[in-house]
Amino acid sequence: MTESAPSDPVPAGRSGRSASGEYRLALLLVAVGAVLLLVGFGRTWVTATSAQDGLPRIVVALSGLDLEPLGAALPLVALAGIAGLVATRGAWRRAVGALLLLTGATGAVLAVRAGLTLTDPAGEGSTVDRLVGERLGVAVSGVPVVTTSWWLPAALGGVLVAAGGLLALLHGSRWPTMGRRYDRDRPASAGEGREESAWDLLDRGVDAAAEAPAAPPSRPAVDPDDPMLGNRAGS
Repeated sequence: MTESAPSDPVPAGRSGRSASGEYRLALLLVAVGAVLLLVGFGRTWVTATSAQDGLPRIVVALSGLDLEPLGAALPLVALAGIAGLVATRGAWRRAVGALLLLTGATGAVLAVRAGLTLTDPAGEGSTVDRLVGERLGVAVSGVPVVTTSWWLPAALGGVLVAAGGLLALLHGSRWPTMGRRYDRDRPASAGEGREESAWDLLDRGVDAAAEAPAAPPSRPAVDPDDPMLGNRAGS
């Protein structure tokens, strides 16, 4: 029975490039998702027409923010999450990823739930009647509505933000950080040709006093006029 040959380890350079690629992908997903959330919730989702007896015909346009006010905060949280992913590392970066995952999932659920029940009196249709009644100043029910598909970009944006947050939650601890990127991009020759100062040693965690070379023992000064020298020479 022969033993199988051990698999070759993944080179460190390839692993680093993979982590950097995941990092950029997560940032791109969150950024695009935030834009889609902002645009999708800000557009008109439903147009209601009121033709009550004794009242003029009035058309009321309602956006996603009118139906789901929480949609206004979701793009801002996603954009703040981008800054959080860049500035943090380790457990803090995973926490930001969890927040982004929750934000994106919330946006997607709100958009899909509202978009699929805009004409349902048991769903968002009741919200549409209430908002139209507030605009008209009278209670209305069963208002004819025309829906749009702008809730789809909002739902897609939530999915993208959630995907970026999931990547950060699972793999964010091995992504590059701001400090490491600066050290990697700094030219290697920047510190060559000069002696490290005490501040440089302290930055590296080295005791400057311990690293300093010991001074050679000093020889006592000799006075040529000392009479003891003459006696020692004569003897």
